[in-house]
Amino acid sequence: HLVLLGSQVAALSYGAAFKGLAITPFFLQTSASIWPLAPMVAVLLGLFGFSLMAMEQIIARNESGARLDALTGLLNRGALDMTAMGLVARWQRDGDPLSCLVIDVDHFKRVNDRHGHHAGDQVLRDIAAALDNSRRASDIAARYGGEEFCILCPHTDEHQATALANRILRKVRAIALPDGDGPGCGHASVSIGVAQLHGGPSSREGLWRSLFAEADRALYMAKTRGRDQFVLGSSMRPEAPDDAPAPAAQAEQDCISPA
Repeated sequence: HLVLLGSQVAALSYGAAFKGLAITPFFLQTSASIWPLAPMVAVLLGLFGFSLMAMEQIIARNESGARLDALTGLLNRGALDMTAMGLVARWQRDGDPLSCLVIDVDHFKRVNDRHGHHAGDQVLRDIAAALDNSRRASDIAARYGGEEFCILCPHTDEHQATALANRILRKVRAIALPDGDGPGCGHASVSIGVAQLHGGPSSREGLWRSLFAEADRALYMAKTRGRDQFVLGSSMRPEAPDDAPAPAAQAEQDCISPA
């Protein structure tokens, strides 16, 4: 664009200096004299429009790269935190239920140790795809860090979120580990903690941290109970003795046994 414009100015300047041509600004010229300049103007406008589109694409690509996890294509932790703040603000405003699933890959270190990090990366990509294919369009899936993932479910209470947890467990069990490596049948598995936002700190960040912490505690309870299952965060809260179910009944209600 600049080279073309410069060449035109140089040509006009040469004509004025050495040929004695009178140069009249284009906005003072008649329509007949302006007509030969139309192709140049059209080219300049086209190049300018192309430059704007290219800049917009570069900016959009940079913004997308800043929000996405490079390995899995899911949102990264920073984007998850920003999205969570908005969902918590909606919960404060409208009172719609908001649930959180924290997901950790079982025995992931074993895959890395035996087959290398490239194999481990492929397992993470496969599990991320299973999460993405299991969630609804309104759910937000992210890689929280390492082999841990998180899904936020707006307009969803804790028990409704168990349907998503069950879908994830089934899809992940279909992922074969390298060389049949695994704790049992040679397939991947995950442990899941499910929690619903009920209240707590007054700040949005505090509420988000509280929700994640409750789901994270339920996740580690699922690990303790044998992995490849989910646990509800509500089962971790103290209850009145009269209302508390028997431990065996509670375990049956909150966990999904391995297939």
